[in-house]
Amino acid sequence: MRALNDIWRNIGNEFGCYTSETFDQIPTRPGVYAWFYPLRIATRDLDEFMAEMLAIQNYDSTTLGKPKHRTSVEFAWRKIILDVELGSKEPTFDSFRNIWDAAIADEQLFYHLRAVFMRASLFLNPLYVGKTRNLHNRCYQHVNGVGGSNNFYERFMNYASKNKLNAKTVSDLIFACIRTDDESIGSPEELELLVEDLLKYLANPSFSIK
Repeated sequence: MRALNDIWRNIGNEFGCYTSETFDQIPTRPGVYAWFYPLRIATRDLDEFMAEMLAIQNYDSTTLGKPKHRTSVEFAWRKIILDVELGSKEPTFDSFRNIWDAAIADEQLFYHLRAVFMRASLFLNPLYVGKTRNLHNRCYQHVNGVGGSNNFYERFMNYASKNKLNAKTVSDLIFACIRTDDESIGSPEELELLVEDLLKYLANPSFSIK
């Protein structure tokens, strides 16, 4: 049995990232997958860019929007009503805004900055995590909105439209997947279910339903 760290030597054989230009290359194999929002810098305004990225991270599938909840604590004759909302800290850019300004003033440097951020898209929490017996078909099911109401397609499309996101459709997102089949053991479906459930707890995909 090979050392576990050896998987990184040929990770490209079992892991892949795809966009609308390469969806047709997704393998027709079983596996687990995740949708990521692209860190695409589509503006020269730093505050505008960060506002979009924080908006996509600040979503909760139970409220179909900002993570907020109302609850009450009962006493004998009175009660306390609590409105709770989970939000992000207001970012401050004063320490590096001059670096940003210098980058956007130089087209070559600005392109390099945009490319670095695009590659870093996988550093964000995924929007959605799932499992499937056919990664290729499952990707296109999400892209085309196949399924019942309140599926990932509907949740993302509604939120993207409401918040005027630059990634307006599921096809604008990044599809990352890992094959779960193996020549020696086949492709046990129970393994995919286990990996999917554990990844949801660990990755906190904002558009997945618990």
